[in-house]
Amino acid sequence: MSIDDRRQIGSLSLRAFSRWRTAFERFRIDVAPKLPRGLQSAVVEIALAVAYQLALLTVLYALLVGDAGRAMRR
Repeated sequence: MSIDDRRQIGSLSLRAFSRWRTAFERFRIDVAPKLPRGLQSAVVEIALAVAYQLALLTVLYALLVGDAGRAMRR
């Protein structure tokens, strides 16, 4: 990497900041207050977030690898 036409040695670390809320923050603001009282605990909110992420990863895996496995069997 060059800065000011001088080569810089070392590693580069970048951080991305946004003023937009994360999906979990939006969930806590929009969905969590509408849940039944028994489900309005932090543990349940985190469990729902983890379950959502696992479901998303499962669908992505099925889309990316599932079709490749069927194509190889033919």
